[in-house]
Amino acid sequence: MATFTSLPESEKITRITNIPELLKHYKPDADVKKGEYRYDLQGADLQGAELRLADLRHADLRHAKLQGADLTSADLRGARLTNAVFTGAILRDADLRNVWLFYTTLKDTTLTGAKLNGTDFDRANLYEATADKTDFKGVKNFEKANIKGFDIMNDDVADLNRFKLENGDDMFTEAQRKYYIQQQRLHAIQEQRRRDREITGGRKKYLSKKRKSSKKSKSSKKSKSSKKSKKKNTTSKGR
Repeated sequence: MATFTSLPESEKITRITNIPELLKHYKPDADVKKGEYRYDLQGADLQGAELRLADLRHADLRHAKLQGADLTSADLRGARLTNAVFTGAILRDADLRNVWLFYTTLKDTTLTGAKLNGTDFDRANLYEATADKTDFKGVKNFEKANIKGFDIMNDDVADLNRFKLENGDDMFTEAQRKYYIQQQRLHAIQEQRRRDREITGGRKKYLSKKRKSSKKSKSSKKSKSSKKSKKKNTTSKGR
């Protein structure tokens, strides 16, 4: 059974920032059927890398640092992501089908539109990740993931029954279900308060402009009255 492990400090760190640099590590002769990897990127530094549409199938990305990386529409099928860190990364429309995310950090990650059929979330950290309009049908071990702050607010969270595990069971535990219902209510309250602030703010701006306009009007009238008074005094003195 796999366990949480740390990468030896003596390992040389590979730095990758884009697809051309990524391709330098490609192993075309790797026999994936024998468990060999097309990319040996264990512990690699891919922070902030531009990897849109990258083909990372059967890549060894254990312990890799992918904070802030753009993996939009990337193909990660068959990749090994144990202990990989994706904090703040963009995985929009990425293909993660049947990937094991064991102890993978997906904190503040964008998973919108990602393909997740068969994806195993065992011990994955989804703290404050975003996954609106994402199909979770067929995911595994979601009940073992950390979903605190996990944002599916743009989905119809009132109908949590549509989120199913691969075996057809509910994806959420009863505790998670209660959490999301509370979050939905909190979200609705916050949204209403935001709208109220906008209305109040707009009203205050309107009244402020009205007061300024009124002051200007009064000032203008006083100025005109003063000019007329001076004119009359000058005329009477001339006579």
